[in-house]
Amino acid sequence: MPNNRHYADKITQKSLAKEQNTIIDRSKVDVQSDVDAIRNGKAVFINNQYHINGRIYGHHDGVLYPISGNGFYTLSRIEFKTFGVFSQFGNT
Repeated sequence: MPNNRHYADKITQKSLAKEQNTIIDRSKVDVQSDVDAIRNGKAVFINNQYHINGRIYGHHDGVLYPISGNGFYTLSRIEFKTFGVFSQFGNT
């Protein structure tokens, strides 16, 4: 499963922001279904990435992270930090 910092509904102003951040809208993505499909060998594995259900996941140290696709949104560092502030104070 991806780290909590990748879930839109879990991001706060203290969440780790990287240069580029991909977040997941759980109202549009069934992450558990994607993970189960990957574990069951149903994903296509290309260039060290899993392609499943119109989404692409990477992995490192046994942890998946979102890269691109339906329900994934890429934010810059400042966009991510701003989103975290709004999210923490109920303005998203």
